Amino acid sequence: MTLASIRRPKRVSVLGSNEKVYMLLVKGGEDVRLDQRVEELFELVNRIFMNHPETNKKQLSISRFEVIPMKPMFGVF
Repeated sequence: MTLASIRRPKRVSVLGSNEKVYMLLVKGGEDVRLDQRVEELFELVNRIFMNHPETNKKQLSISRFEVIPMKPMFGVF
């Protein structure tokens, strides 16, 4: 399935050796290491949210994805 985006990432299903199906997002055409850094920033923001009483009470968080760069211009999420 191709997602609506400038770079048109592809969503693929992979069957693991444990018989579970894993959904991945495959993206190319731009440096995915930047996406990896943004996800690290989101993790930092989530830690700040957890340590602040008001945001922790409201259980605020940003959804994150693991980014695995395969080449400078290609990777999976």
